[in-house]
Amino acid sequence: MVEIIALDKDKTPSSELVQRIENILGTGGLIVYPTSTLYGLGASIFSKEGVEKLMEVKQRPYGMPLSVFIRRENVTDICDIPITALPLLNSGLALTFILPAKPNVPSLLIKDGSVAIRFPDSTLIDAICKSVGSMTATSANRHGLQDPADIQTAIDDLGEDVELYLDSGDTELGKGTTIVDLTQSAVRIIREGIIPKEKVMDIHGR
Repeated sequence: MVEIIALDKDKTPSSELVQRIENILGTGGLIVYPTSTLYGLGASIFSKEGVEKLMEVKQRPYGMPLSVFIRRENVTDICDIPITALPLLNSGLALTFILPAKPNVPSLLIKDGSVAIRFPDSTLIDAICKSVGSMTATSANRHGLQDPADIQTAIDDLGEDVELYLDSGDTELGKGTTIVDLTQSAVRIIREGIIPKEKVMDIHGR
């Protein structure tokens, strides 16, 4: 039976819930959680079993890396930060950043030596990342199917393959993030999402 917990993603979750999530992710399980854009499918990036299960559940082709949520103060634990990346990293925009990966990042999350990161966009995600270190930030759907802007879409798609669903109502934006490659001095837009390309380029200085 699918388990759903209703909560406000912008309020601090209880210590009991955070501990339960940590236990699920730490033992290779998966959660679905709300973001400002879509519902995400979470595995601890430090659990090989969890990342492999996520890839199987999403039916995502190998070689297509997953983005991850990590707290801003911990980003250098898994990434190298080029100086040219700082304006966008410090912009406060809800972007996904591609940065050079450090050797401790699991290989399934790396492509061409880089890893895609997002900063937590809610109190809930920040609390989870503070507890587990980092978790995957991929959308909560099987590969190629509808992006979930509400919990029911995720449940209909993933069902009992997920240990816990966190329901905070419909997401505000309902569209994926803009993905920005910051590994070189010249920024590249990999996917245009909620943040327009022009705004990204203006901040980066073209």
